[in-house]
Amino acid sequence: MNATMACQEKTSTKTLVFGFSNSELHFCSQELFELFGQVEQGNLLRAWQQAGLIHPRDAQLVKDCLFCLDNHDDYCEADFRMKSKNGVYLFCHCTFSLVLAKGRELVIATLTTDDLSDSERRSRGRYHDPLTGALTSRGFFAATDALINADAMANYCILRFSVLGLRKINKTEGFEAGDRLLKVIARLIRNNLIYDKEALARVDGDGFAICLLGGPKRAVAFAQKFSRLCDNVAKHRQYGLYFGICVVDHETPSHELYDYACRALKTVKGSNVRNVAFYDETLRKRHIDEGYITEQMVEALHQDQFKLFLQPKVEISTGRIVGAEALARWLHPVDGMIMPDRFVPLFETNGFVLKLDAYIWEEACKLLRTWQEAGYSPVPISVNVSRLHFHNDNLTSYLLQLLEHYHLPKDLFELEITETTFLPNEQNLFDKMDGLRKAGFAISMDDFGIGYSSLNSLRSLPFTSIKIDRIFVQDIASDTGRGRIVARNTIALAKELGMRIVAEGVESEDQARFLLENGCNCAQGFHYAHPLEAEQFATRYLQKSDA
Repeated sequence: MNATMACQEKTSTKTLVFGFSNSELHFCSQELFELFGQVEQGNLLRAWQQAGLIHPRDAQLVKDCLFCLDNHDDYCEADFRMKSKNGVYLFCHCTFSLVLAKGRELVIATLTTDDLSDSERRSRGRYHDPLTGALTSRGFFAATDALINADAMANYCILRFSVLGLRKINKTEGFEAGDRLLKVIARLIRNNLIYDKEALARVDGDGFAICLLGGPKRAVAFAQKFSRLCDNVAKHRQYGLYFGICVVDHETPSHELYDYACRALKTVKGSNVRNVAFYDETLRKRHIDEGYITEQMVEALHQDQFKLFLQPKVEISTGRIVGAEALARWLHPVDGMIMPDRFVPLFETNGFVLKLDAYIWEEACKLLRTWQEAGYSPVPISVNVSRLHFHNDNLTSYLLQLLEHYHLPKDLFELEITETTFLPNEQNLFDKMDGLRKAGFAISMDDFGIGYSSLNSLRSLPFTSIKIDRIFVQDIASDTGRGRIVARNTIALAKELGMRIVAEGVESEDQARFLLENGCNCAQGFHYAHPLEAEQFATRYLQKSDA
């Protein structure tokens, strides 16, 4: 048996219970006294310390635990070695929980001992998280594979869950508070697992994984029960638990099943509607497609399979083309046209959007230069800027060098930043935008109105224009009341702030007329034109400068 599987077994293990208040020992297992001797004092941990039973190297661990008890913490735990009556040191894991009984505080404690050697204990430690005592990911995968393979008829599920809000607790209450919460969560899980049939791991800062015996119903019931238990333990804290679940098939390795559970977790993490999701057929197909896209994206960029398309921006009152938005389309040699909603979200996640954006920026600059050399009067092109670019301290200088290389004025190159990019009080992002604006770039807020920070962003960020999201434009035709009121006042607000306004998703004459009557004189959408290949745009919409 290897060290990993030793994580799943006990060797000569005893679990003993006792309870005390400050000065009185209320109850204690007789076996505890048989192991360590008779003690009369209420706080047995302090009595054992004073009697010299604690191993000298573990004295500080016990001291820290006593400090927590003296400060009336609701939970604490410690791992230490203690000398038994026969002179042998036993490894002890002791947990202390504070409860209110008959109007007074009572500490309920459990002490688990084992007689593992030092070398065996160190071997175990390689596969355990030192904070919670749960398995590490390596130990979890080995233990899970063993559990699944031990009984081909047994049903199992892998649960991957995260404690959303832990960072806030660490920031506002300190890391000790966050650590205590993690230890409580680990203890509650262990208390609800079948010891020799299930496994628990802490896999990252705020995440755990469980190999749970049973099918989907038990997995959901476990997640719901555990969520309630944690709510009862820490009612005053603002945190949430989110679960991704994958039903085990006995042919797939545990690390792949774990990855599937992680994918399910991502679909609900942070949701206010539900906190449990399964890895199902829809996610499986998405997973396969993402793998397909990922395998080909680098080669596709090298082979110029990504093409620049342009959608015109139209002056509503005259029908004149006043600008264009640069859009990426993937012309695959086998699949044909691949639309952005299939690859852009993945590129945002894996970081490839940085390379795609840079490619589209340069293609836009090349096109503007070509127009000028061909004698056309160019119109400004707006390009999308992913949030990830704002981690680059050289973003402004890179864009300036790009325009200088193609001898282009800044007023032909507008930056569009999606409103959902912004987070409150993110000073780094604000500073980068301010630098871009001072360098002379026009900056537009794309998809205005779909997030929660719209008005705050308008107030604090240096935008020169906003693009009203298509949802508001659609409401103009379908809603005679609130939708029109919101659209009308959004336009009025932007005008009062001195911003240019563009409405996207315009599909009818009625929508265009309403926008114009209420002060918005620029639009893009299928009512005017679908996105076109760059070569078609010039011949259809641009005029020669000498005309």
